[in-house]
Amino acid sequence: MWYTMGYFYSRNAILAAFHHLLNSSIVNKSSIMKKFFTLIALVALLGARLNAQLADGSIVPDFTGTDLNGNTWHLYDLLDQGKTVVIDVSATWCGPCWNYHNTGALESLYAQYGPEGTDEMMVLWVEGDPTTGMADLLGQTAASQGNWVQGTPYPIIDDAAIGDALEITYFPTIYHICPNRIITEPGQVGAAALYAVNGTCEVASGNNNGGILKYEGFQGDFCQEVYFNPSVKFQNLGNDSIFSATFELLIDGESIEVLDWTGTLGTYGITNVEFSEVTLNSDASIEIRIVSINGVDDEDASNNVVSALASLSTDTDRNLAQVEVVTDQYGVETYWEIRDGNGNALYSGGNPGIFTGEVAPGAYAGSSTYTHDVMLPANGCYEMVVFDAFGDVMCCSFGSGSFKLTDDNGTILLQGGAFEASDNKPFALDGATTVNNSARIVTYTGAEGSFCSNINFAPQLLVQNLGANNITGMVIEVNSNGSVIQTYDWTGDVVPGEYAFVELNELVISETSDITFTITTINGGADAFSVDNSYDISLISSLETEYQTLTVEIKTDTYGYETYWYVKDDSGASVASGGNTTVGPNGGGARVAAAGDPGAYGANQTVNTNVTVPASGCYELVVVDDWGDGICCQYGNGYYRLKEPTGNIILSGGSFEASIANPFAYDAVVGVRDLNEVSNLQLFPNPANEQLSVQFYLSETMPLQISVYNALGQQVQTVLAAEYTAGQQTIQVDAANLASGMYYISLQSSDKRISKKFAVNR
Repeated sequence: MWYTMGYFYSRNAILAAFHHLLNSSIVNKSSIMKKFFTLIALVALLGARLNAQLADGSIVPDFTGTDLNGNTWHLYDLLDQGKTVVIDVSATWCGPCWNYHNTGALESLYAQYGPEGTDEMMVLWVEGDPTTGMADLLGQTAASQGNWVQGTPYPIIDDAAIGDALEITYFPTIYHICPNRIITEPGQVGAAALYAVNGTCEVASGNNNGGILKYEGFQGDFCQEVYFNPSVKFQNLGNDSIFSATFELLIDGESIEVLDWTGTLGTYGITNVEFSEVTLNSDASIEIRIVSINGVDDEDASNNVVSALASLSTDTDRNLAQVEVVTDQYGVETYWEIRDGNGNALYSGGNPGIFTGEVAPGAYAGSSTYTHDVMLPANGCYEMVVFDAFGDVMCCSFGSGSFKLTDDNGTILLQGGAFEASDNKPFALDGATTVNNSARIVTYTGAEGSFCSNINFAPQLLVQNLGANNITGMVIEVNSNGSVIQTYDWTGDVVPGEYAFVELNELVISETSDITFTITTINGGADAFSVDNSYDISLISSLETEYQTLTVEIKTDTYGYETYWYVKDDSGASVASGGNTTVGPNGGGARVAAAGDPGAYGANQTVNTNVTVPASGCYELVVVDDWGDGICCQYGNGYYRLKEPTGNIILSGGSFEASIANPFAYDAVVGVRDLNEVSNLQLFPNPANEQLSVQFYLSETMPLQISVYNALGQQVQTVLAAEYTAGQQTIQVDAANLASGMYYISLQSSDKRISKKFAVNR
């Protein structure tokens, strides 16, 4: 994780820095958020990279850089001169980087052991942020911590590509590199401690001396059988060139191959030595050793042998299994997949947004347990891959997180939790039943949420084949509010593990509907494993109003100048607007607004604007926020409302990001209006939940039947049939048994009737 060895970009340091900025009285929101989003961008960067720093003992990649004075520095040239090199990769805006810079540790190291001292070491300072420049290095920008150039005797190289080559994931990173190319990260220590690391370097000695730096063949768990070429990194650690060397490969103590290498390898030169392909189908201990150098015994045999283990993974004969994930405090960082032998992700869970720095649907909560049933369709190899976006393992820095896969017989196939950025664990299905026909609906594309009047659309589903057979036919059923409204027969050809886009026939929806898409048959039969073979959406019919003139009420947050709103008709034309015109309809998240812009609102201000829509039809109230954080609730309790002249609120909200669109309809005549004896018909609350109040004025005594009709015109409830006296009337309608949707209250006398629409929302 980022907070080892006191580095600035730990999770806690990010939050602490942000809270410190928020509590400062001398900065505004723009400066706070600029700095905060810089930190968040780095978090997202780490999530996208999902890797760690170069580990101690790694071979450093070569690079060439030019310093501020135009001098060129080639890393391997410095190492070939027998020098050790210390590299500080920092950023000019990084506070801890500046603090370490001002300790004088590198300046002292350079003075004692650099070119003007013993000339056995070199110090390079690298600016690793690609967004900074010379002005930042000179301390001439607000983001810079100070003048990094003044008083710095060692070379400064402004080249973020070097930081990328060194796999930097936090600032500052201090690397110590031995002449034999081996890298160590000592941290932010003093000159004496940095010099002491020289004592760990392999120093060239003798004439015929070679060493194995690392094993580079396969190791770890494998499924059923693995084919690979064992190999090692071999280095000349002698003073004479190596022209030949003999190596031996042993597996489980048995000699498999003796390999004679020839070439020319100067002092500290490195080459790859690769053996012939081997096949493993059981646990194995692998060993590679140096037999001779230049035809004689190696003068230093201490580093002549390297070993590794390869382990056969667990298998099961059960098709059904269960994934259990226990999150640490930061469950949002976790994502996993079960992949087949072709690399297709058959099942997944957690936050897929870790690769883009987002919190996507499905993200886990912290310190929680999640279980997912999975079905393995056919014998073969599989793999569970688990990712941690912060690279600080699920266990144990921030809780006892873990993952586990168990078959339905109770056998644990794999488990873990103590890893960094990712963990791959293979397993096998062997001797199991073949599940031929199974599929899941992965995603849905189409209408969702609110709509005005009615909506026509062709739903599209992404379907994945989870069975062992190719899918050549499927039946998908569409159910709306308990009734089948479409049965779709799809034909095609989808191989196991792959996907198909299925576009259904057009749907026409005119009322609030809960819609379910279900795969009912595959290749003429039932789905053998019905998990995830249905998908639910909700379509909500917007409210209608009989009033042509409405009121838009805006209550701003602390940053009222970020707000803009407009009402548009169904052609997209704006019929009314208000707020900061610099933001405008397309300024959501643009971050260009400022106090004093034309039309800009003040902080925590309530503004009421009357809006007259031109004609019956569909409209949208769109509210836009320049910063992209809505108007509620980070910086105050802002809101938006659309109100009828009676004060009835038909739309409201405030918690959104860049913008939000709210549909509504204006209908000049809602129902038949020939019952002239009734006037001022009012319904509230609307939407209703348990009870609806009906108010009206009756100009004369007369019989009335009051009823409730659904959106299809079917009578669903008779409220009351009685003789009513002239004057103001109020009755109560029981709405507790009405499902969510649109309804009409109807007042009828003989052949005269007046109706008005209301909604029930549960």
